[in-house]
Amino acid sequence: MGLKSNTGSRAARLFSSEKSRAGAWTQRLVVLPNFTPDPMSDATPTVAVVDDDESVCRALKRLLRAAGMASASFGTGDALLAALDENDAAWRPDCIVLDVQMPGINGLEVQRRLAGTDMPIVFVTAHDDPAVRDTALAAGAAAYLHKPFDDEVFIGAVRAAIARVREAP
Repeated sequence: MGLKSNTGSRAARLFSSEKSRAGAWTQRLVVLPNFTPDPMSDATPTVAVVDDDESVCRALKRLLRAAGMASASFGTGDALLAALDENDAAWRPDCIVLDVQMPGINGLEVQRRLAGTDMPIVFVTAHDDPAVRDTALAAGAAAYLHKPFDDEVFIGAVRAAIARVREAP
């Protein structure tokens, strides 16, 4: 089992990669018990959900809404980048939930183009590939989750990503 650890002033998270008996790689995000999320400051956090499967977008938006977060969905990485360019600094999500495999540019390319913006990215994918996972995490992804994933793990990953950025100096 391989572990990647990232620590912040109030939170610690571990990414655990392990191979199952069936040979599939799994990725787990563990938010350590000492992490108590800030009530997300005064502003309602906004999450951009980017997935080419409309049903996944709808489900994630409902889950985020139930957790007290606003969201906007995009069917492609190109659509997200266009919305960010079009709105310049007027609209900026607090976190991006990004599928890896999509039509047009893939999730890793979107991550590369957003490098330096301090927008945390939580990857979600049905096609887990250890090389892609390692590339995403090495480039600064806040989490990498394999579909289907546990709702609490997903919300915990998004909250931890937002808290990390909000705590940054």
